[in-house]
Amino acid sequence: MFKTKEEIDQYFSTDKIQCLICGKEFYTLGTHLLMKHNISVDEYKEKFGLPWGKGLAGKIAREKSAKHARNLIQTGVVTLNHSPEYMKKLHTQYSTQRPHCPANKRECIDKCKPFLDKFNKEASEKRKQRIKREKAIKEQKKQDKEIRDQQIIELRKTNSIAEIVKQTGFSNKVVKTVLKNNGLTKTKNQVKLDAQKMREKVVYLRDTVKMKHKDIAVEVGLSQVRVQQILSR
Repeated sequence: MFKTKEEIDQYFSTDKIQCLICGKEFYTLGTHLLMKHNISVDEYKEKFGLPWGKGLAGKIAREKSAKHARNLIQTGVVTLNHSPEYMKKLHTQYSTQRPHCPANKRECIDKCKPFLDKFNKEASEKRKQRIKREKAIKEQKKQDKEIRDQQIIELRKTNSIAEIVKQTGFSNKVVKTVLKNNGLTKTKNQVKLDAQKMREKVVYLRDTVKMKHKDIAVEVGLSQVRVQQILSR
């Protein structure tokens, strides 16, 4: 089997072509292979690693065939303007390609290797840059989130959730999520208990201390309307 393109070129460079099975030389091999060795041209090419598109003919026969084809084209017997039906048939015929012969495949790989290496190197560099950008974006988002959370936590010390939303522009959901993740939100039971304690304190200030609603509001840090609502329950 031929292993290099040079060996194949040398095999087809002689006036006659040699049969690699019996060693005899002929102008063309097609009829000889079928009659004497009972194998087709494709089987012969596959066995010895010859290109599929290369005719099994010597140099003299190829030149004679090429000259005859040129004469047919020049005299108008053969036209290169093929019909759409013929082109479709040709496309269908070659749509399922046979595998390359080893020599041509090896040559193609050798020629493409520098381009493939360059492409792989550029792709690797682009991938590294993309990973670096994604990492920087991720770090920036993490820093922004930490700053936002710290801002909300600090505001929560002296402001209600509604006031934090108004001051920062964050959504109510975001503020509550941040407070919940940092353990700064109260459960329903805690809210209920705080409301009960607040009512007890307001009632104590009104009944025992005898304070007015205005003074009670200042004492507990609520509005007068809220104090009245608590006392009316």
